[in-house]
Amino acid sequence: MGPVPVGAVMTFPATVAPAGFVKANGALLSRAAFPALWAYANASGNIVGEASWASGNAGAFSRGGLSTTFRIPDGRGEFIRGFDDGRGVDGGRVLSANQADTLKDHAHPYNSPAFGSGTGTTPNYFYSSFASATTGSPSPGAASETRPRNIPLLACIKF
Repeated sequence: MGPVPVGAVMTFPATVAPAGFVKANGALLSRAAFPALWAYANASGNIVGEASWASGNAGAFSRGGLSTTFRIPDGRGEFIRGFDDGRGVDGGRVLSANQADTLKDHAHPYNSPAFGSGTGTTPNYFYSSFASATTGSPSPGAASETRPRNIPLLACIKF
């Protein structure tokens, strides 16, 4: 494998970024201290204003403050999803814009017991009927998110 290109995002089983990388934590960086990464950010097609970055585009670079800094993407605690780029699976999404979690409505069959009483010489009876329910909000005490099994790794950007 050749050298890792500037701007590459890689994950590591560590709490500190390795040499030549910075944590993808949304930090403001000096343009003078990270000129190659600043040049990459400008050429990436994925750079936004600071207000746009703060209001939901944290997966992008921002132009930072004044003329001396820029902000890097913030990948902390996020699942990465491949950009649709015209395929139509996740159409209408803007590159690096965050997307809230959802739980797709779906039905679960279940057996619903019902009890009744007989008349005269007919004994009490029990029967089970088949019904369907649609899920909604999590029940009390349930988790606050839907997620697959996962292992957190530190996301870092090559500079």
